[in-house]
Amino acid sequence: MSEVRRKRLGLCSICDCRIADFSATYPQGHFCAGEPSKADRPHDAAVRVTLILSSGSTMDITVCGPCDRFVETGLAVLWKRILLGFKYESSNEFREGMRLKAYTAEQRITVNSWLREMTRIIPLGVLYRRNWKDVK
Repeated sequence: MSEVRRKRLGLCSICDCRIADFSATYPQGHFCAGEPSKADRPHDAAVRVTLILSSGSTMDITVCGPCDRFVETGLAVLWKRILLGFKYESSNEFREGMRLKAYTAEQRITVNSWLREMTRIIPLGVLYRRNWKDVK
């Protein structure tokens, strides 16, 4: 079985194809060299999918048009990708690479608590979907 990769900015939440133009990418020599540092509005063909979560809250994700039909059947893997992205962006390695201040002990406790809580939440299904061309 292939390794599940983390969700990345400006790419389809399922297949990693590019769904937005990048205003900027990290330069060579940077910790995240080549990855987008800023993405523009998603392309019109992309789909904004609103998930209902077990916590009662909602979360929007963006997928490419062809992957839209796989959202419901791939929720477990999709959620794992999202959690991996949260975990990665909350890591000390990421913060150091981004030249951000390290979390204080109190902040780290809060972040770890938030990450634990996120692993208790699961997506229950799709609430609705809209093509990005129709999103104002």
